[in-house]
Amino acid sequence: MTTYHSDGTRIATGAPFTEARTRAADGDELLAEVWDSRTPGRRVAAAAFVPGQLSQAVIRHGGGEPA
Repeated sequence: MTTYHSDGTRIATGAPFTEARTRAADGDELLAEVWDSRTPGRRVAAAAFVPGQLSQAVIRHGGGEPA
């Protein structure tokens, strides 16, 4: 999961990165787990996809329903 922060002028990815494991069986489950773990006020958008298959991405944004 990549997070971002900004000072209003510059945007940077969050660091340091931490490796994690999950029991999610597929992209839908992984996205649900990540999305549900975030504080609602900090949710902007998230996507889960297999490299090379971006057109099949599962995306959540705003209200959180899969797009």
